[in-house]
Amino acid sequence: MEKLSSAQRRKKSLKAIELFTQHLFVNNKRLSKTISIDIKFHKLSGDTWGICDYEECDRRPKEFIIYIDRSLTDEKDVISTVAHEMVHVWQYATGKFKDYVGRPAHRYEDHIYDANMKYRDMPWEIEARLLEKVLYKAWVNNKYTKME
Repeated sequence: MEKLSSAQRRKKSLKAIELFTQHLFVNNKRLSKTISIDIKFHKLSGDTWGICDYEECDRRPKEFIIYIDRSLTDEKDVISTVAHEMVHVWQYATGKFKDYVGRPAHRYEDHIYDANMKYRDMPWEIEARLLEKVLYKAWVNNKYTKME
């Protein structure tokens, strides 16, 4: 397993965002050009490896920040986490997933879910875990993995 320096981690993560955007928004390239995604490396709490955050707006969010736990240095862990959080970017940007501000609920695929349900049972997380594997495989099979 390749350990990444801070500079390598950032560079590869930005390339992964680019690749994953192409894959996730293949049917909505116009939408992909209207969103912005930044990545930040911070110490995250507990066993959290990544967080997808967005700028509040009236409709679908367009500005996103992906936070990755700075203790991750293994390329597979970093890129898989970026992939997982990019699925959430895609879910939010397309309107597939929505947080309800001021109430403990989420909407996913036109169903309302209690925000306090178990993480492993959340359908948007199940989808993110599945697509994370697909995206990571695309990364491995792509020229970006050869970058220094």
